[in-house]
Amino acid sequence: MRTVLRWMLTLCLLAGCLAGLHFWLQEYQKPLVRSEIEEPLFTVADAEYSKALQEGRQVIRYGPLPGSAFYAGSLAFQQPEEALAWLKSTGYWDKGWRVFELTGDFLKDTHLIRGLAHTNKTLLISREVPVH
Repeated sequence: MRTVLRWMLTLCLLAGCLAGLHFWLQEYQKPLVRSEIEEPLFTVADAEYSKALQEGRQVIRYGPLPGSAFYAGSLAFQQPEEALAWLKSTGYWDKGWRVFELTGDFLKDTHLIRGLAHTNKTLLISREVPVH
């Protein structure tokens, strides 16, 4: 009888953890769209993002994974020229990467990781920014 109770308790705890994970994942995937932006926020991404925007699809850039050192969020820049300089210095410009504006605010929706700003929330890409 005790074994059955232990198994039932274990299954209930596991189900609770899985339900919590499910609801967290649903919230993580929901992008923030700010109505008032004081400091625009820019990021960089490959040409597939341009195609998706031209097709009218919503393009999401995810925030950091909590407790994970593997994904700190998307790179974030305060000015499109900074993003362009980063693309050219790393060689990604030649690979077709471009600059995009996000639906967040640079001062509120970024954090520093190893000296580079990254997004700290899931955001939408609102448009491609023409830079040369």
